[in-house]
Amino acid sequence: MPTSSKEEVLAAAKSLQARGAANVLATLGSDGSLLLTSDGKLLEQPALDPPDGGKVVDTTGAGDAFRAAFAVALTEGRSLEDGLKFAAAAGAIAVSRLGAEPSLPTRAECDALLEGKPMPPRAKAAAPLTTAAATGGESAPSSSSTRAKPPPLHGSFDEASWAKSAKDGYCPLKFGS
Repeated sequence: MPTSSKEEVLAAAKSLQARGAANVLATLGSDGSLLLTSDGKLLEQPALDPPDGGKVVDTTGAGDAFRAAFAVALTEGRSLEDGLKFAAAAGAIAVSRLGAEPSLPTRAECDALLEGKPMPPRAKAAAPLTTAAATGGESAPSSSSTRAKPPPLHGSFDEASWAKSAKDGYCPLKFGS
């Protein structure tokens, strides 16, 4: 099904709904986004200008940033309209940076863009763990076999956790995608 115009995207969204999708969210790059709700309401969000001069550097990861921010907004109980604005901010920030993962914005950055404030400084990436840092000896990059495995950030995938979750009636993961 063609999706080169807003009308075609809307027709595709309605087609997905006819097949069982309740709400359909479509990102349209520099044309923003649209959300067709299960009750037929069409919400449109224009794209926001990238921060710091509005220059698009790289679009890699922008859609991922948009959808992740929208999911965050929904899980926080925000309205659909507010979620779309928050997501548009994340997408605008993402296109202003090079790369996929490095372009992902923080909440503070999204909030600053929406409030018309300057971008807060980004935290510097942590230096790689070295043998010296781990053992107090000479500095040399550690191999993955000498690094301690970090604890899971979003729950556990081990059998005991899954068995306990089935028994207690909860999911051991805090977030799934």
